[in-house]
Amino acid sequence: MTKDELRAKFGVAYTIIERERRMWERVLVEGDPRRDEKLNEIDRLLEIVTELKDELKRRMEGEMEQPRLLDVPRRESYG
Repeated sequence: MTKDELRAKFGVAYTIIERERRMWERVLVEGDPRRDEKLNEIDRLLEIVTELKDELKRRMEGEMEQPRLLDVPRRESYG
């Protein structure tokens, strides 16, 4: 998976979770004890998804570097 693919998938997942949160805000009335519990749960899910994205990004950065194709000693002077 490339960074662009990761960014796109993360964007879709984050959008879905945000929509779900807005739906629960509208469905559960103010003062309902389940409302705060559910919204906190969804907020925690957003944090976890963001942490997973950040960790994947860190791990991918090392893999994105171009490896040396030939093991040739460097020449200091050409002359």
